[in-house]
Amino acid sequence: MSNSLSAYSPANSYPRLLQIGDSVLDATGFFVRLGDGTATPLKITNAGIAVSGSISAATVTLTGGISAGSVTASGNIAAYGNITSPTFLIGSAPALTTLNSNATTPRTVAMADASGSLYPAQCLVLVNTLQTATASIVASTVTDLAFTPEAGALYDFEAMLMVQTLNTTVGPAFKFSGPTMTLMQAQATLYGADGSVMYYGALSGLNSGTPGSLITPTGLTAINTTYLLRIKGFYKVGGSTAALNLTMQADQAVTSAYISLIAGSLITHTRRG
Repeated sequence: MSNSLSAYSPANSYPRLLQIGDSVLDATGFFVRLGDGTATPLKITNAGIAVSGSISAATVTLTGGISAGSVTASGNIAAYGNITSPTFLIGSAPALTTLNSNATTPRTVAMADASGSLYPAQCLVLVNTLQTATASIVASTVTDLAFTPEAGALYDFEAMLMVQTLNTTVGPAFKFSGPTMTLMQAQATLYGADGSVMYYGALSGLNSGTPGSLITPTGLTAINTTYLLRIKGFYKVGGSTAALNLTMQADQAVTSAYISLIAGSLITHTRRG
């Protein structure tokens, strides 16, 4: 038999696919094994192509799809069809984080730094509006927005809080409680309904250990009107960790009134080191 492999194009009435020398392979049930006797062979059958080993340093262009496959790529893969349920290993394999669409579950995604290292970013969302009476100054913990950072880690954070009041002489005051920090700094901006800046201030008592200094906008100018309070900053956790809580209270005591933190308010913590 000749060792050449050539294409064969019979008339449509013949069920023939390939011709090797004087032998003809039928389209149904054929099997071709290619290899040098030492490497894992490439198998071609009427069902497709199978390689039980690997294709190394290759550029693979797919006009169909790979179903339920495992692809290890040291070259490039260009897919013009669908790749269904694959497992990819491209370079090193970083730990996976999840993006959850459930509104009551914190979102966790991976953020990369300049070196390509992946760090988690967690977004927490207030599910139900929180109301705090203003007859006395009592802090209420916003449990939906509680976050436990890693000991010794550096984070930046951003809170987007929607607030309301029932009395224009009183506004919300926010503070953080939780683990001892070696560093913490934050700034707060309160925006009016027209987008104007109504308040701008910084977290006081920086580097003082336990975070607990107030961010206190003064009274809001209209009742039952939603204002946006944006708090941005960073912190570094000490040698031990605990839940980092955001608390809300009235900035002064006013009877027969309350302040509200509206559902949908959120805070995102991103580890940076």
